Parts: sequence; C-alpha cells; structure tokens
Amino acid sequence: MKTKTTWADNHIPLNELFGIVLDENSDSGHNIIQSSYMTTEWGLPEKQVLLTGDGHWFITLDYRKGETPTIRWIDCECGEDIYVANSFDEFYEGLVSEDHFAID
Repeated sequence: MKTKTTWADNHIPLNELFGIVLDENSDSGHNIIQSSYMTTEWGLPEKQVLLTGDGHWFITLDYRKGETPTIRWIDCECGEDIYVANSFDEFYEGLVSEDHFAID
C-alpha cells in the first residue's frame, strides 16, 4: 500500500482475520457475521464485511459499488475511507510480513 493512513505512511495492520462464529450465544466482535451490527455500531458506510479491526479502524470488503468488493481501510475516529485493493486476491498477494516494517 502506498497511501498514507492514520496507521502508517505505507502499510496497514493485519494481525488477524475475523472468523465465522455460528454459536448464537457468542457475542464476539471478531466475527464476520457481526459485520452488519458492527457497521451500525461504529458508524461505518453500509455494505461492508469486516475482515479485521479494533473498533477504531477496520479493513473491509466494500460492496458499495457492486457485487465484487474492493478492499478499504476505514478509520472511524479520523474519517478515513481509503482504497486498498481491487479485490481480496490483490490484497492477499500484496501481504508482507510485519518484519518488513520493523524499525531497527
């Protein structure tokens, strides 16, 4: 990623991907199935599937422009809504180890 965000000048964090939790008794926010609720809770644009985030920021599958989602970085506190990739495949192919950004 070459766009500066509130996270860093040239990358965004991806320490985990949310899972699919089918247990109705679970209230985990780390659940793709909770995307609709979390979108409302955090004031995110509609038509998002949350891949990861901590409530202050999210990486999402953005379906606002059609059936094929793009990947977006959304920082709720700062109002950032930044394009990351055209598809999940492109996003995946661009992943690098966090060691790549380590400060010596």
